[in-house]
Amino acid sequence: MKPNFISPRRALYASLAALLCLLAACGQKGPLFLPSKPAAATPAPVNVPTTTTTVTTTTTVSVPSTTTR
Repeated sequence: MKPNFISPRRALYASLAALLCLLAACGQKGPLFLPSKPAAATPAPVNVPTTTTTVTTTTTVSVPSTTTR
């Protein structure tokens, strides 16, 4: 029965592949940092008119009465 071990060349390739994966995993260049908290959102000011204008309309409808005999 053949002994179960990994050849040194295969171990070297596996180590190099693992190292390349670890190096390629981080896309951030430079030191890592925690992002600062975003500023609180302020609502946009609402335009309030200084004077108000009220328009009133009245509609009169006359309906002729119809009686049937």
